[in-house]
Amino acid sequence: MSTDVYYYKLGSKLPKQMVREFIEFLVRMNTQYGAKIVTMNGTRFDFRLLAEESGWHDICAKLALQSYDPCLQAVCNYGYPVGLQAFAHGFHLGYKTKLNEDDTGGLSFPALWQKKDPQCLSYSMQDSSLTKDVVLEMLEQKRWQWVNRKGRNFIKRIPYLLSAEACLMLPQREPAWPDSPWLAERFADWMLK
Repeated sequence: MSTDVYYYKLGSKLPKQMVREFIEFLVRMNTQYGAKIVTMNGTRFDFRLLAEESGWHDICAKLALQSYDPCLQAVCNYGYPVGLQAFAHGFHLGYKTKLNEDDTGGLSFPALWQKKDPQCLSYSMQDSSLTKDVVLEMLEQKRWQWVNRKGRNFIKRIPYLLSAEACLMLPQREPAWPDSPWLAERFADWMLK
């Protein structure tokens, strides 16, 4: 399993044609070579962004549905998301790169990207590599392990990853946090527009 990071110019917006070429590459890898696309929250964010930037809504929605997204699967299984940092900590794979002292979730990434901060590239590469490592552990161990923000360890037997489409077909779970619910629809609402 390889991890590739694609970027254009630090701080620049990718031209529409290049976004479309990247999407064509993903489609080709998926359909001709059987490559599985795995993201962490990509059903909700990455594929929506590709759809917006390319104008290829239907193609990106189809790719999103065929992809594997452990964050979405956690929402569908447990009623709350589990992010990359929690999984990485649970599997003892290290921590996500901090962009600054207060930010491990990447919230400052867009502003740093605009400032052409070179740490954005290392952050993206480490994020991709860590996602790959987490997914390989999930598949090898046939279980999920994570540590929540309060430091509590969780281990769940999950024999396989479900495609985003299969996740969205599962019965809707009661949100674990009623005051701030994470529903599966939050991942797919962009596809319905």
